[in-house]
Amino acid sequence: MPSFQQPPSLPLQDPSVAAAGGIAAQVCAVCKARKKKCDKALPRCGFCIRKGLQCGYGHSAQHSQSFTRSRSHDSHHQPLQARHQKGPVAGVSRLPHFDLPLAPLGAVSADVAGGAEATLYLQVQSFIRSAGLFVDDVSVRYFQGIHRYIPIISRTRFHNDLITLGAAPSAGFSTLLLAMCLSSSCPVFMVEQPAQDGSQVVSKPSHVDHDSLYLTATALFAQVQALFPPSISLVQAGLLLAVYEYMSGRSDKAFASIGGCARMAYAARIHVCNVPSSQLPWRPMDGRTSDRAYQLQVQEAANTWWGIIIWERTFFCDVTVAEQPLVSRMSGGDARLPIESGILEQVEFLGGESVPYVPVSYISAVDVGSFGRNAQAAWLLDQVLKVSDISNVDTRMFQLQGLDTTLQTFLAALMQQCEGGQTDRYFCEAIAISIRALFTLHWHILDLFSGLADEQYQALQDWCKSHAALNTTTKIVVDVVEAHEGDHASVTSAYTAPSYPYLIRAALQHIYKKNGWEEDAWLRSAEERLRTSLNRFT
Repeated sequence: MPSFQQPPSLPLQDPSVAAAGGIAAQVCAVCKARKKKCDKALPRCGFCIRKGLQCGYGHSAQHSQSFTRSRSHDSHHQPLQARHQKGPVAGVSRLPHFDLPLAPLGAVSADVAGGAEATLYLQVQSFIRSAGLFVDDVSVRYFQGIHRYIPIISRTRFHNDLITLGAAPSAGFSTLLLAMCLSSSCPVFMVEQPAQDGSQVVSKPSHVDHDSLYLTATALFAQVQALFPPSISLVQAGLLLAVYEYMSGRSDKAFASIGGCARMAYAARIHVCNVPSSQLPWRPMDGRTSDRAYQLQVQEAANTWWGIIIWERTFFCDVTVAEQPLVSRMSGGDARLPIESGILEQVEFLGGESVPYVPVSYISAVDVGSFGRNAQAAWLLDQVLKVSDISNVDTRMFQLQGLDTTLQTFLAALMQQCEGGQTDRYFCEAIAISIRALFTLHWHILDLFSGLADEQYQALQDWCKSHAALNTTTKIVVDVVEAHEGDHASVTSAYTAPSYPYLIRAALQHIYKKNGWEEDAWLRSAEERLRTSLNRFT
């Protein structure tokens, strides 16, 4: 996670309100969230005094208005590149802070914790509104956008938590809501929609200050992580924040963030959900939870763990320091594939026993969806990364050659599966991960035999084969770019895979490594096409 020199202050009450005395103009945040009658007494209402709760009036609204004015001023006076720069954040003068207990959850009463969660949810709602959005907008953007590539959240459970009557959503859920708002409004992967007459695709207007939203979401995530126990919602929020960092060009930050997310998932025992076992990974916290609802939680947790595994290995391909270890451990070949979003929404009605069991190693299986293919591609990439730890060169080379054949077979099956289909764009992430695995594999072979090519004939042969394979892989990337640009008029950029820009960079890296590439007509043409496409994401 990005580090902060000083966390935002966490006042228990707005000092200006406390000094006012008399009767407040509106009910307090706790009574509003709990649907209780409020006497509006200042500095604390009677209900909060009786229950020992944290009472607050108007702080969120006043702070939201102040932040909105600051954000509006910055957006009109800061150049576009400054507001979306990858380095130190510009144009952020003031961030909202959140009313949370000044002690971990175990050190405060349940009423105080519940009141803090109610206030926090209202503050998150207020902040989303200050960004010009509604919670409904966030939901639609998310489930029609990035959710297609990371189906870790059950829409059914999300809306059930959102409309729960008589109780405020948990702190983890509020953090997840803000992370969804951030990840679904990435400036590089803007959500677009067709014009009303259907003649063109136009950008949907957005007034989101992404830098402020990013810092606010990460600050809230750090506070909730410190004060509340790990939960599925909080782990999902951490994963979405890491993916946003990756989409924004911060691959090193994303890798560090997802490492912390993986450790939190281990603490929540989410990692055991995709391993066949007769034991329950955890007991339902609410005794009223039905068996079907519990099965939905388990399936959602299993998909979340797969999301961590997939994206940590994807991020690793772009880190600056390659000696860093992976935190999440890839399960064995018998691990069950994640379920697709369509099935995830039916688990509560069908039951967990109706979910098909397909092991991740069964790469020749048919009717595997896009998220399952992502998991299989990450499983193959993980094997490529593990080969580098083998000390014996001959053994390492033998395994790399076998993985090369497997990856090419898997990639061909992917291409065939999405050929001529309406869902081919959903497989873009699996294709991108597979191609990145091929680049990584053959770059490793070139590095392995760079000093032996003049001494051993077999090494020279392998060296030439890897160069040819890299050339072929680069041509595949060019074909992918051309297909993507050809579909741009009918497919919105919400369908753009998060790894797509990094795939282009890998192909450009291979071209730039070739001596005299400027003299090759095809390489010059490919470089220009790839660079033009990449410029759209920078």
